[in-house]
Amino acid sequence: MPDAQTVALAVLMLVAGMAVPTRYGMERVEGFGRAVASKLPYRPPPGTDEQEAMADAVDDGGGES
Repeated sequence: MPDAQTVALAVLMLVAGMAVPTRYGMERVEGFGRAVASKLPYRPPPGTDEQEAMADAVDDGGGES
C-alpha cells in the first residue's frame, strides 16, 4: 500500500489537472510533444538531399518554391 504522502500528491495532481481549462491543457501537451520530437534525429528519405527534404517538410509537403 502506498504511503499517505504519495496518495496526497497524486490527488493534488489530479485536482490541479482537472482545474486547468481544456484548451490551455492541450496547448501545453502539444508543446511538450513538439519539444520531445525536436530532439529526435532527422534522416531524409533515400535519394533526397537533407536541405531539400527539410524545405519540403516546412512547406507542408509543397514542391519547389
